[in-house]
Amino acid sequence: MSDPDRLRVAMEKTGFTDVRIVEETRDFLVTPAMLARPDQLFRFSPLWPLLGQAQRDQALAVMRAPSGDLAVPSTASITTALRP
Repeated sequence: MSDPDRLRVAMEKTGFTDVRIVEETRDFLVTPAMLARPDQLFRFSPLWPLLGQAQRDQALAVMRAPSGDLAVPSTASITTALRP
């Protein structure tokens, strides 16, 4: 449901009306400690399970390269609607 148009269509198909979607982007701060458990950190990511182990290792190496926290822009689709 990361695509607002698909989200709107899904909501309308289930009977909701006056569907309003606002996208909000904020930085998600990833700490070095969080990278110790990447499978838990990325459990909701649709992409993480598709990566092979070598790709995961490479991605983690890039994320661990900067010292301190890593700011990852994350977008949420905030949705309101009416159900008659």
